[in-house]
Amino acid sequence: MIYEIHIVAPSDLEDSISDFLMENGSMGSVVDISMGRDKPLVKGYFADPDRESLSLQLQLITVASGRSCADISIQWQDLEEKDWENAWKKHARPIATGRRLLILPSWLEVDKDNRRQLIRLDPQMAFGSGSHETTRGCLEALEKIADKGALGEVLDMGTGSGILSIGAVLLGAHQVFAVDNDPIAVETAEKNCQINGVGSKVALILSDCPPPGPFQTIVANILAHVLIEIRPSLVSSLAPGGYLVLSGILAGQADEVISAYQADNRVQWASFPMGEWVTLVFADHPNR
Repeated sequence: MIYEIHIVAPSDLEDSISDFLMENGSMGSVVDISMGRDKPLVKGYFADPDRESLSLQLQLITVASGRSCADISIQWQDLEEKDWENAWKKHARPIATGRRLLILPSWLEVDKDNRRQLIRLDPQMAFGSGSHETTRGCLEALEKIADKGALGEVLDMGTGSGILSIGAVLLGAHQVFAVDNDPIAVETAEKNCQINGVGSKVALILSDCPPPGPFQTIVANILAHVLIEIRPSLVSSLAPGGYLVLSGILAGQADEVISAYQADNRVQWASFPMGEWVTLVFADHPNR
């Protein structure tokens, strides 16, 4: 069973609410401005939510912005899996990322004038639709690294829908090892890799830990505190001269992540701020 949350709130809280949903395990976040509403309707999707806790935290976000609890309306609905899939498809759209990639829901047709490389995606119940700033930041970071030279062998830690693994292959990665601790994510990523014809270059691994490597490029779109916790294993899996792409980081958390990774003689090579989020890239030399 999938549970859909409906949140009607002032429009200037739309981004904060969407980010909150994704941070707390939503499998997607969409905004519905139909039906002549004066406030947007933000929807999230959860497999096993703590409804009371999530609703309370949303009210606290509203109060912290200087409003009252009366300014936000929260409702929950039960959905069958097929209803979740239909809800997702209704709001999905193509997303251009960087200079070279276009994320296209698998059921849509590409524009005849398109010159970008396609990532065809069916996210189902795994995170990574391409709409979130952290996903786009990682893809732009991978493109920048690819422009500097070969991505080499890539580790995609917390692969979700497999979107970053697919993007890495399209940008020239020799081989990608895609790791996730969620069986649904691994199954979804495998399906998406087959849709995009990159299955032979992506090895899917169900695990909490990264394989030993070494990897020329590591990308991990998780959460800031997890990135700090797994720093030793990520750093030890990185090849000399390699790149670390880290995301799932709120702008206010960036300094803590930077301090943790610079302790291993890494330097911040690039950053990709998007909305309230930032994607960080580390290398062992600023001009590599």
